[in-house]
Amino acid sequence: HRPMSHPTGRPTTNSPTATAAPTADRGADFSALSALYVATGGGAGNWTSAGGWLTGQPCTNSWYGVECNITDSGGRVDHVAIQTSNGLHGTLPSQLGEMLALTDVAITSQSILGTIPTQFGRLVNMNDNLLLFTNSLTGAIPTQIGRLSALEGYFDLYSNSLTGAIPTQIGGLSALEGNFELYSNRLTGAIPTQLGRLSALEGGFALTSNSLTGAIPTQ
Repeated sequence: HRPMSHPTGRPTTNSPTATAAPTADRGADFSALSALYVATGGGAGNWTSAGGWLTGQPCTNSWYGVECNITDSGGRVDHVAIQTSNGLHGTLPSQLGEMLALTDVAITSQSILGTIPTQFGRLVNMNDNLLLFTNSLTGAIPTQIGRLSALEGYFDLYSNSLTGAIPTQIGGLSALEGNFELYSNRLTGAIPTQLGRLSALEGGFALTSNSLTGAIPTQ
């Protein structure tokens, strides 16, 4: 039995006394989210819900699926969650890797195509979840994902069309406690022994419905 995959989340604190993030940093968030909106059909009117998007700043205009933590990240976006079918169709832009205050990304049950940007490896402050399940992602899992060593919640990429081997660097997710789920993809090769480093894992671990070969590592 697998636990349900869902964001653990953190309360959003809007403290007026907190120091605001530099304008350039907030501009990076705006640019990255704008790129996501355009790349996934928001500009073409395909999104079912798009409240607030591209109007003002995401942290002050309550963009749909976006949260900010004023206290900890000075007014930068730390949470992007679009999880129910919302009409997103397209690719994940590399600019998302510029959102350095992100702690939680959940873009699930959409029609996201293409590869996972290698720039996700820059999101080293991500300590909650990375959820991209039930999309149409292709290509290899970036080795840079292994840099997300603070990730504690859920790492779920299941039900896509990811190919290639599971990168050995994925063992870098050593703080992960929730789910590690890559099932229902097109992954090949051996199961890395480095997955034995996920010693904090308490939730689901699923690699089924792939084309993995070789022995199950003792680690």
